Amino acid sequence: MKRSAIAALLAAAALGAIPYGAQPATAEVAHHAVGIQAWQVGRSCNVGDLYYYEGHVYRCLASHTCNLSWAPPNTPGLWQLVG
Repeated sequence: MKRSAIAALLAAAALGAIPYGAQPATAEVAHHAVGIQAWQVGRSCNVGDLYYYEGHVYRCLASHTCNLSWAPPNTPGLWQLVG
């Protein structure tokens, strides 16, 4: 299991979202349990915000409004992969 997935599971368990030792149905469940929102077109993003996109977590590097051509994997100047 990747270190980022383990960290997400531990954080979710610490918040009481997942009983100790139980694994979520998907990694997406763990990310939502710790308050990371899904990336979506039209959402305003600020520097440092974290968003979940296609199985990964990204950190916003420059404030902007999300649009389809600026999806995280397509724009490394706007997004940093963190997990």
